[in-house]
Amino acid sequence: MKKFKLSKLASILLVSVLTLSACNNSSATKDPSDSGKETGQETTEATTDSIELEEEDLSIYDDVESTFDPKKNVPNINVDLPLTDEPVKYTAMISYALGVKDPNEMALYQERAKETGVNIEYDWVLESAKAERLATTLASGDLPDVFVNMGISMDQLGTYGDTAGLFMDITDYAKDESIMPNLKWIFEQHPEALAASVSYAGKLYGVPRINNFSVWPGNGIHIRDTQVINAKWLDKLGLDMPETIDDFVEVLTAFKNQDPNGNGEQDEIPLSFNYNSTWTGSPESTLFGPFGFIGNGTKLNIVEGDVIYGIQHNNYVEAIQYINKLWSNGLIDAEAFTHENERYIGKGQSETPVYGVAIEWTGTEVVGDRVALELDEKNEYVPLPPLKGPNGERLWRNELSGLARNKAIFSAKAENPELLMKYFDYLYTPDNSIQETYGMFDRQTYKVKEGLWAASQLPKDWTWEEWLRESSTREMPYYVGSNMAENKYNEKGEGKEGNFKYKLSSIFAPYAQDLKDVYTGYENRTPEESEIIDRLEPQIKNAIIEQEVKWIMGEGDVTAEYDAFINSLESLGLSEVLKQYQAARDRYTSN
Repeated sequence: MKKFKLSKLASILLVSVLTLSACNNSSATKDPSDSGKETGQETTEATTDSIELEEEDLSIYDDVESTFDPKKNVPNINVDLPLTDEPVKYTAMISYALGVKDPNEMALYQERAKETGVNIEYDWVLESAKAERLATTLASGDLPDVFVNMGISMDQLGTYGDTAGLFMDITDYAKDESIMPNLKWIFEQHPEALAASVSYAGKLYGVPRINNFSVWPGNGIHIRDTQVINAKWLDKLGLDMPETIDDFVEVLTAFKNQDPNGNGEQDEIPLSFNYNSTWTGSPESTLFGPFGFIGNGTKLNIVEGDVIYGIQHNNYVEAIQYINKLWSNGLIDAEAFTHENERYIGKGQSETPVYGVAIEWTGTEVVGDRVALELDEKNEYVPLPPLKGPNGERLWRNELSGLARNKAIFSAKAENPELLMKYFDYLYTPDNSIQETYGMFDRQTYKVKEGLWAASQLPKDWTWEEWLRESSTREMPYYVGSNMAENKYNEKGEGKEGNFKYKLSSIFAPYAQDLKDVYTGYENRTPEESEIIDRLEPQIKNAIIEQEVKWIMGEGDVTAEYDAFINSLESLGLSEVLKQYQAARDRYTSN
């Protein structure tokens, strides 16, 4: 059995922002109170242990048939190498999360240089210094050939690309099958990626990264949050799984009053969520979805092509009346509108369960390792499918995910741009893409057979985040489409369809919004549009949130006060803000 010996890291790695960024030739100054640590440095400690990685028994995949279909993947898989007879060097400024290793020393990138003849010299910038370094570099006009994962905003693309001409418009290359056949195919299959990537002037300065493995369940649907219900409580109280919002009220009322956790105390919290969350735990689908839109009142929705805030939806008043009913009857966590995520999770993970229904990615972070697809001896929480509203509608939030636009952006100063474009197009081949995101073959990942890939076991004393970034940054462009995702297995020998998140999200997928009704956040705005939104929207959103919570808690009458409140939002610039969003949306859908 073959063994690989890898050294984890040197004992103490001193990474100097000043050295890496090469943006300051003066010596670092010392703060007398800083125990000798130089200003601008970050210190990362790492163990000195080495590991032996044994080649694994891949016979478990002998009977696994690959469903990889070349017609569903980039066309130029078998690229003629090298790309150039004479070695050519380019420069790239790169930053990556949790970075502790110089990309120039990463084995995958060294191998690519040997294969292609294209040597990328990486200028590695720490995450903590990224924004400052980017700003000074753009201001100086002395650019690298490529920026990778440097967080260049769409406004900056407009300023430094459309106006100043510092970035290279690669539109013609992206349409040329002789230069970038893979990118051309990607944009044809994923027009939303092209629409999201172009500047407001319609120019393309960068190339995307797409990973459909992390889109759950996939094929145009990404379910972020799910809702789980305590099925053990349902069983104990003789209740059926609720299907309608009326059933839901009945079940939550029983949870509140009938001591389903059996401790003799009325400590049950029928429904909890994190109203202020921008990531996970929001009630946006649970409470508003049955009424045909995704809330809360500040959430952008698309209705027949028109951009509106949730508060403007025809069913908003009815939704608030329903939520007020839940609140008034003590069925919603008293802290749901104020607590932070730590508090939300802390209550849910108490040894004696107190949550009847909770909302989260899979539910496990909130209620602990007690979630399964079906009730069993170990688990008591199961998925609660979307509820049916008064008009029979079930709706759950969908989002455009798996896309990172303009992952690499090219400088107008880059010489021999055709070769550079061919190199980046080569990165989209399946084997390159798998290795960029899941690690190098025979280290982090195995190529079991053509079109079938499997993860290695995690070595002792490594975390997955460290291990996956041992041979690559995971930030260079790549393409893992849905068909490839079907043929990627984890270290347990499970494919995507065996993943719990996949199974869970598949329950909600039939009720997901159509993407044409989703304001994706990839709609590019002009600087003028951004200025108006940034200036007016904060006070509009603050007013909506404040009033919405008051209505939910019974402070005022939403029916009687609604029209006057909408008029007050108009005085704050509601229509003007929506006009900017609509213009950006119209450009996005026209690309």
